[in-house]
Amino acid sequence: MDTFDFQFIVLPLAFLVFTLVAGIILISKRQEIREVQKARRENAYLKEKAKQRKHLENQLGNLGELFQKKSIDKDTYERLKIIVQMSEDKTDETREMFAEQV
Repeated sequence: MDTFDFQFIVLPLAFLVFTLVAGIILISKRQEIREVQKARRENAYLKEKAKQRKHLENQLGNLGELFQKKSIDKDTYERLKIIVQMSEDKTDETREMFAEQV
């Protein structure tokens, strides 16, 4: 093999192969990082959703206690229950809108 062949054929091809392999590795790492970040966001969302659900159940439980103790009448209980559920529905809709944007 002549030095001319090595310098003008083999070295550029080796550099091209090295560049392509490095690019493929970089792209795959980026995708893995994106998937990990997405999993973290989903876990955080589920934890927040569970916390909100627990808070809603506590509020409804408190309303039930007030109704059983006769602190509020049936109409007030029903209206407050609807308001609490509407605020939860509004929170869910807002989260869904933000999830669609991301």
